[in-house]
Amino acid sequence: MPLTVERLRVAADEGGEPILDGLSFTLASGEITLIVGRNGSGKSTLLDALSGLIEYEGTIRCDGRPLRLGRHWNPEAVRRTGYLFQSPERQLFARSVRAEFEYSLRYLKLPRGETTDRMRRSMAEMGLSAALEEAFPLHLSGGEKRRVAMASTIAPEPAWLLLDEPTAGLDPEAAELLAQALLRRKQAGTGIVVATHDPDALLPIADRIVALADGRLTADMPAAEWAARPDTWARAGLPVPACAALAARLWEMGAEPRFRTPREAAELLAQLLRRREAADAAASRRHEREAAAPPPGAVAAAPASSAQREAADAAPPAAASHREPLARGEGEPGGPPSGAAGTTPTGAEAAGLPGAAVTAATPAQQEAAAPPRSAAAAAPPAAQTAARLSPPPDRPRESSDGRAVSPRQHRRPRRRGFGDAVAELDPRSKWVAFMGLSIGILLQSSWPGAAVGAVLALIATLVCGVPWRNVMTVLRPFLLFAVLATIIAGLGYGQAEGAAGLRIGPLVFSFAQASGTLLEMFKVGCAMACAVLLAETTPPLAMKAGLDRVLALLRPLRLPVEAVSLAFALLLRFIPVLRREAERFRRIVRSRGKTFRRSGAIRLRDMPALFIPLLLSLLQLASDLALALEARGYSLSGRPPAAVAPRRLTRRDWFVVAAGAALPLLLFALKQWL
Repeated sequence: MPLTVERLRVAADEGGEPILDGLSFTLASGEITLIVGRNGSGKSTLLDALSGLIEYEGTIRCDGRPLRLGRHWNPEAVRRTGYLFQSPERQLFARSVRAEFEYSLRYLKLPRGETTDRMRRSMAEMGLSAALEEAFPLHLSGGEKRRVAMASTIAPEPAWLLLDEPTAGLDPEAAELLAQALLRRKQAGTGIVVATHDPDALLPIADRIVALADGRLTADMPAAEWAARPDTWARAGLPVPACAALAARLWEMGAEPRFRTPREAAELLAQLLRRREAADAAASRRHEREAAAPPPGAVAAAPASSAQREAADAAPPAAASHREPLARGEGEPGGPPSGAAGTTPTGAEAAGLPGAAVTAATPAQQEAAAPPRSAAAAAPPAAQTAARLSPPPDRPRESSDGRAVSPRQHRRPRRRGFGDAVAELDPRSKWVAFMGLSIGILLQSSWPGAAVGAVLALIATLVCGVPWRNVMTVLRPFLLFAVLATIIAGLGYGQAEGAAGLRIGPLVFSFAQASGTLLEMFKVGCAMACAVLLAETTPPLAMKAGLDRVLALLRPLRLPVEAVSLAFALLLRFIPVLRREAERFRRIVRSRGKTFRRSGAIRLRDMPALFIPLLLSLLQLASDLALALEARGYSLSGRPPAAVAPRRLTRRDWFVVAAGAALPLLLFALKQWL
């Protein structure tokens, strides 16, 4: 059954241009499809949509079943997909390899014996020893971790296997093992969709190739057509892979137009060289006989014997000898053997010279029988180079079934808003504004004053253009903590203070104490929201440069200005990094556990699968950051770090600074008035 996509559209979080726009195609089961495109073209987003991890517009049908039923996900269709994310070794969390499989198979509710059988079959298919069943996954080598992740993905036996950059970081030997594993899945009837920006390792096993650019479909053809039309890569806005360039060169020499592995290409080139050497040797012997031939009168005396010798030793020119047999696929898998119908064995072939058979057709017939060439391949080398480097034309493409594919459209420039203006402000002015707002909110001692501060924080969020979801991702754990702190603060033993109170047996809950604690937590939450806005609207390098300029006045006091500014910059930078990493692992947990709630919330029993990989990822980021800081000069050696170019405040920056300085004064006056 096919995987059908109709008018697929995925909107951007910030409300800009869509990430995917108007995609329509159909993929056949039991085939390997490559999704190619440059970074940012929408490949990973397309896989997220196919696996049901993100909201989308349009229609996706998996084996005839819609992925969505109204506003809800269709579990029957979603469970027919298996998704292997990029860097799959980072998604392992369980105490043993067996536990990893049990988690991936839990939603199927299989008997324990069936779970064990599927685990062992998948491990054997990925070349993993049964002795690793009780091993701790994080103690395995990098290659073993990847194979465990792959095996746990195919253990549920999904009808469609989705892979995101599976060859990233693999050496050629590991990439070949991956290709063999995908071929085994294909032979079992599994449809495979692979998103990659480096397709060389997987082109030889691909059945279909779909190209994306800027979220739109630019080409959709079988792999054989891509090999026969090498100019398609340039017209799709992609660089020509080495495997495709090699296939085009071999096709020009007469080989079948298809992608080959390095080993297959080497064997084919060896055949070409052997045939060329045999043809050259036969031509050399012919020239020697012609040079040693008797005068014309002697030849006329015995015409019959001379003609027989000439017919027995005649050999075609080198170009025809090494080109025409391959044009019919001879010498390749599935091609006709030497000496088949339509060929005439020569004396060289009778003498045992390999590849010396030639056709008995005329040169015109040979040219007509040759495989068709595209316009780019038939053009001179300079014209071919120009065609490959030229930008994609604004004209309709054609898919394999002859239907028109939407042309590449020039996107309209995104309208500038307040968020763009805030992002361009000097970090110092934004820091003063958000600091002033935070101080003014924390100065409040009543609910009306805190409510005014919260309204100002909400207005700042709307002006900055930061999605509310990004703010709530950071505030959600704090809100849970605030609720617990409020409940604990209100609990007491004995008599309740004041008239407002609730007695629960020996315990007493004081509303006055709970209200005071909740007010303090509310003010801290508003101040945290201001910090999130500053982090979301300021790049880390600009944040670091701004703090350096603010603290430069303290440098004569021999204070560690660089260290202090770096600490603040890293603290604020950590907020969006934590949000992105948490979102990434949340998607992995939803895909593995097949828990698709509309709210996107993670079940409590799935928390270990989320927090353990997240914690390990953050520790790895910290380790990488420490190495980067040492390389930049932040060490105990005293070597100064890289300098930052000075920047002057603009009139708009000064206006923001003035507003930020006035905010705490106004809010303090409001406190006194209330």
